[in-house]
Amino acid sequence: MTAGFVDHLWQSLLVCGAIAACAFATRASRAIFRLWLWRAAALKFVFPFAWLYALGEWLGFPVAYSPDPAPASLVAFVNALTPPFAPGRALHLPHAWTWLLIASCASALCFLGVFARIGTEYRRVRAERQRQERDVNDVLRYPGLWMTVFMTSCALMIVAAPLLSGALADRQRRHELLIVNSLSLRRGHIVMTVAAPGLGERYRVVADDNGVLIRNANLIDIVAIVYAIHRSAVWTEQRASADPQARLDFWMIWPRYDVRVTAPVQEPRDFDAYALRQPLTKLLAERFGLEINLDNKCQPPCGNYGVVMPLDPL
Repeated sequence: MTAGFVDHLWQSLLVCGAIAACAFATRASRAIFRLWLWRAAALKFVFPFAWLYALGEWLGFPVAYSPDPAPASLVAFVNALTPPFAPGRALHLPHAWTWLLIASCASALCFLGVFARIGTEYRRVRAERQRQERDVNDVLRYPGLWMTVFMTSCALMIVAAPLLSGALADRQRRHELLIVNSLSLRRGHIVMTVAAPGLGERYRVVADDNGVLIRNANLIDIVAIVYAIHRSAVWTEQRASADPQARLDFWMIWPRYDVRVTAPVQEPRDFDAYALRQPLTKLLAERFGLEINLDNKCQPPCGNYGVVMPLDPL
């Protein structure tokens, strides 16, 4: 908590410094422009970047497959930028209350200076309006094109940086959680039974602290669930009839099963069914002789007999 507040104050000081530089660079432009710059600086003191960071975590970082980690180069870049912009969180500063006191005093002085500049620029705006009322030909210029492009780019980068940082942190957390749950579930106890009739064709995946339950799923559904693909992407060598009654003889479609994997599961709310890939691939190979190929590669554990778990948890 203390480290987060120190980071907020430090980031507010950095933003104020950047806005002061922009205000100096546009000192010959209209005062209304600098007025809004200083208003943005004041707003930063009540708007922590932690909110944008949390929004980035909620949005997440898109990947093609759930076991894919975030790009290593992007993670290294964000990690390199974190210490100067979030020292409290990155460096675990000693004597946090001392740093908080220093940052609070500096921020209070900066905040008073910002409000003083807002008052000054507001008076200049009024003076410019009165001057234009007296002389309509008195044209006040805005910042040039390149200055506007530069400041807009800086503003977008300032907003995008905490969003990206939060999204990457969420991707790394989910990847680590997937590895932990995969290692736990591959050692779990699996019970596979025929599902009760009358449940239709809908399946459910329910995770709790003690394991995972897949209810009312056929073999095609199970493969699709644990490989994070749509069931239409599961192809088999056995052809199924279009007749609904004849389709019951197709063992990949009928019967439907309940599969319970008993093992500790961390953070079941964020459970990723890909963690079940290895134990259920092994189960399908041993019980049905099912060999799963992805991109023309047999997926480990591969084979009908003597199935051995791979070392890689993903």
